[in-house]
Amino acid sequence: MIQRVQSVYLFVGAVLLAIYAFMPAVIDASGAPLLSASMCPLDALSGSLLTLLALIVVLALVAIFKFKNLRLQHRLCKISVLLTLALLVSVGISAYYMAGRPAWHNMLPVAAMICFALASKGVAHDRKLLSDSSRLR
Repeated sequence: MIQRVQSVYLFVGAVLLAIYAFMPAVIDASGAPLLSASMCPLDALSGSLLTLLALIVVLALVAIFKFKNLRLQHRLCKISVLLTLALLVSVGISAYYMAGRPAWHNMLPVAAMICFALASKGVAHDRKLLSDSSRLR
């Protein structure tokens, strides 16, 4: 049984980003994909998008298992939020330069970023509980 809700938030965020890797990030006016992390001929832009997605997913999964080191887990959650924000900015900039528009799938990284922020808040709450309980002893 899962004791901590931030583990669920981190897992949901990682799953959302893993799903996002297989969907188009930028589409043109007719709906054809211009940019996706899983494009077959992997160019530099889609390769960097895939690398960033893989890095965020791995950080989130590592953070789940760092439950004994709350300071590191909190830091990993914050880094995941910042990297997800960087992912969204890079997709937005590439959509602007490709004369396309971001696909509706770009809501998945936003939801993942919210999950990572909620996990960070939960870890901060646990750290506060631990410091308060050790102060009472």
